[in-house]
Amino acid sequence: MNARTKDRILIGIGIFGLVGFLYLYLAKLFGQHGPPPTSAFLEKYIGRNGIIILNILIFASFLAILPYRRTSEKKNWKSAGAFVGFLIALFTEMFGFPLAVYILSPFIDYPKLVPISRHIFGSFGMIAGTWLTLMGIVLVILGWRKIHQAQGLVTDGIYRYIRHPQYAGLFCIILGWLLHWPTLLTLIIFPILVFVYYRLAVSEENALAQNFGEAFEIYKRQTPRFFPRPGNLFHLPWIIFILPLCFSMRTGFCEEPPDNQALDSKVKMFLENRKGSWHDWNIPYADGKVLYDLVLKNNYKKALEIGTSTGLSTIWIAWALSKTGGRLITIEIDEGRYKEALANFKEAGVSDYIDARLANAHELVEKLKGPFDFVFSDADKDWYKNYFIALAPKLEIGGCFTAHNVRNTGMEGISEFIDYITGLPNFKTTIDKTSGAGISISYKMAQN
Repeated sequence: MNARTKDRILIGIGIFGLVGFLYLYLAKLFGQHGPPPTSAFLEKYIGRNGIIILNILIFASFLAILPYRRTSEKKNWKSAGAFVGFLIALFTEMFGFPLAVYILSPFIDYPKLVPISRHIFGSFGMIAGTWLTLMGIVLVILGWRKIHQAQGLVTDGIYRYIRHPQYAGLFCIILGWLLHWPTLLTLIIFPILVFVYYRLAVSEENALAQNFGEAFEIYKRQTPRFFPRPGNLFHLPWIIFILPLCFSMRTGFCEEPPDNQALDSKVKMFLENRKGSWHDWNIPYADGKVLYDLVLKNNYKKALEIGTSTGLSTIWIAWALSKTGGRLITIEIDEGRYKEALANFKEAGVSDYIDARLANAHELVEKLKGPFDFVFSDADKDWYKNYFIALAPKLEIGGCFTAHNVRNTGMEGISEFIDYITGLPNFKTTIDKTSGAGISISYKMAQN
């Protein structure tokens, strides 16, 4: 392959990365809340796995335009491997395939980092994280352009401000995504990745010192390695990115969308006022919080509930779906409980997120087409296994099937259900220890 063809391929890869990022996340740059609409649109056609792969390809494309000086080919590929590992861990968790659950669940309770981040930073983390990521992408491209055109030591353009703009760009990308969507694995990989690229930068500088001698030493004394001097932050290239970050702090820090704030207040007040008064086969208040966290943590959008009763669990699930942009189908066979549930949904303010069906779940579950990414079963226990068998093929990979009262193995059907789901090789099942009644949580890891 000649040099000109190679250049065109690299330019094309860089353009693919930048355009792909802007297509998927442009709305986030200006404070859009909830799942990006373009990602949701694409997911209908390529599925959640397709979105994961597309994101990994977009961000991994910037490895192609990093001008690794050949101080050590082995070190370069180790660094690239760490970055790709970060991307895989990030996007598989971000789009609802919680790898850390599979790896660490036998040893520790899985930390719910996203809800914690949202509570601390509000929407600031998502907006600022997206701007940081865009800034990193631009730094990588600008750095590649100058190096690619260079005949000797590069000290102008973006290299006038920092010695390693491309590695600084990668740091911005990964820090931006930690703010946007923190996960356990990426939090662990982040400092490792920073250290690996720091070592690579030092190694490159040693080679540059040998090749350019005093000229590089003068440049090194005058120019910081990764971060521009404070005085240079007021130069045009940096102001372009600093102003949007200030905007995101003003509009997003410790703040949720106005609509969500109003809905949160209404739901919280409803649940607090009714706390301790729920009967008619409703779940305990604390178990509702477990379901809420599951939906929010995994960004689930297509939920199904079997057994509405008068709606406590439904309200918790719908409340979480209001934040992810999702919707819930819930099934109740008793007309009296069904009508009471409808009134409760309206009073709590979550009716718009619920499709309530008065029906026999034995019949309706078979007819529902799906796909679903979250299922909660709290109807007839002796039919749990049948519900699971009917819905498992309609459950997306990364989705989960949950069931209530599974600690009561004396109830007909519970032991048979638990034995069945724990024996499936393509599902990973745990029992939530915070629930007195017991909630089984079965993540789908593969089709079969």
